[in-house]
Amino acid sequence: MAAIGSVISGRYELVEIVGQGGMSTVYRARDQKLNIYYAIKEIKKESGNELIAETSMTEVNLLKGLNNSHIPRIIDIIDDGVNIFVVQEFIQGISLEQKLEEEKQFPQETVVEWMKQMCNVLYYLHNQNVIHRDIKPGNIMWAPSSENEGHITLIDFGAGRVYKKGKTRDTVAFLTEAFAAPEQKNQISASDARTDIYSLGLTMYTLLTGLYPDETYKVKPITEIDANLSTGLEKIILKCIKEEPGERYQTALELLYDLEHYRENEDLYIAQQRKKLNLFIIFASLCLVCAFISGIFSLSISGAKSKNYSLIVKTATTPEECIDAIAIKPGEPEGYYALWTMYNESDYCISSTEMAVINKLIVENQSDFQSKNDFAKLNYQIGQDVWFNYGGTDNEIEEGKIVNDATKSSKAVDPFFNNVISNASDDSGFLDDANAYIAWNNYIQSTAKSQKSGQQTTDEVLIEGWKSLHKLITSIDKGVEPIVRLKMCSQVVSSIETNVYRYKNAGISAGEIMEALATVNTVVNDINNNDILDNKLVTQLKQNIVGVDGNIGSLKRAEKALYDAYPEVGNNE
Repeated sequence: MAAIGSVISGRYELVEIVGQGGMSTVYRARDQKLNIYYAIKEIKKESGNELIAETSMTEVNLLKGLNNSHIPRIIDIIDDGVNIFVVQEFIQGISLEQKLEEEKQFPQETVVEWMKQMCNVLYYLHNQNVIHRDIKPGNIMWAPSSENEGHITLIDFGAGRVYKKGKTRDTVAFLTEAFAAPEQKNQISASDARTDIYSLGLTMYTLLTGLYPDETYKVKPITEIDANLSTGLEKIILKCIKEEPGERYQTALELLYDLEHYRENEDLYIAQQRKKLNLFIIFASLCLVCAFISGIFSLSISGAKSKNYSLIVKTATTPEECIDAIAIKPGEPEGYYALWTMYNESDYCISSTEMAVINKLIVENQSDFQSKNDFAKLNYQIGQDVWFNYGGTDNEIEEGKIVNDATKSSKAVDPFFNNVISNASDDSGFLDDANAYIAWNNYIQSTAKSQKSGQQTTDEVLIEGWKSLHKLITSIDKGVEPIVRLKMCSQVVSSIETNVYRYKNAGISAGEIMEALATVNTVVNDINNNDILDNKLVTQLKQNIVGVDGNIGSLKRAEKALYDAYPEVGNNE
């Protein structure tokens, strides 16, 4: 073992021992040239230490090609013939295992933030075909930062390996059985991205409950341990730790999305949505009864009113009245807009039934529109709302199911955006945006197919997707309702946060990404001064982007991801 105070390779002064095992020692060392502290791992080259040395060099070889703020960087490798000294970034802080011993249990919002950071680093690793294979609280370091929950770093890649498609089982490696996936313990198949997701699910369980998996490696639903914990998080954990890999989240990106929206998957939230739907049905039924009764006593009045299209549109309080107005003047767009506004703004959750009604009216009456541009603009408005607010079938909405982005975008494109392309004039002002939505849908569909097949989208598809998203955010109209603008902003920052390294590798400039983030910031600030802030959904969406009560918003996370991927940008700030 090297002596404290000795200098390695004429440069690195050993200051103190920070970790020690049977065949290796980790020191904190000072770079005498740069006056920077590093961690140096000393690996003994002697008989009986071959497996330790091999494992350590596996870690070194994996880390050499990685560049992410949540992974320690390799600085230097020194072989003096007796020992191997691996110089790497010194990670400040303590492990989550140590922190758990002190605090016993963590607030769920804190754990969610840590797990989102972990999803980002796993998404990066898996895109490099690197599987960690030993995720647990002891291998996640925590350090305080400007972010309220602190910054985490994933360490100890000694059990990691490069994923090779078609490999049927793993090589023998060190693993922590309590957090290992079934395919690791049983050697029934090779580990892949879903193996890390399994271990991350158990890690989340431990951080939320303060309990480690028992000797049978089984876990209880977290709400049985603590009734105050989220049922939404419980569902996420149970999906992560499914026995069959095919039933788990298939990518870290899928898991990240559900973590971002876990409140929407809580039993209470779903019950509230059902209650809203039931109240709507009751209200609609009462309206029908009232309409029937009033119709008996006011036939002459309604007869006069039926001829006044504008009056019906302005005073309509039910979808049926809007449909009556459309029947009077099927070529005028105002009746369609009034009907669509009722559908969309009642709960910002458009059902397949509502969509079918408006589409049937549009198809039947298309020839009555005197202006093809008016017809195209109506379809553009509907398509944009469906893209962001489609909630699924009536049963899916009642059950609280979450509709994925691929389904939403495909419903918006066919038929609505396709109608725009077929009817809008070249100078319409929204034709280019409709084309951008269609291109973005192509990217979403391609990504969904790639995830199912365990592959990655091509750089060409990625670039086209970015171009379309960049076009949409930089041309978004202030006249668009705030919820659509905010949901568009959420898609932009989420895409940057998860794809920024691939964007860089594909040749997309930091300037383009910074422009998009600046536009997001402007859009959000404009809405801050809007009188519609009493809308709870607007407030929630805005807070998710900018943060609230010390929690970091998605915009700041995307900015940090930008600086991590393009360090030259951060250095110039």
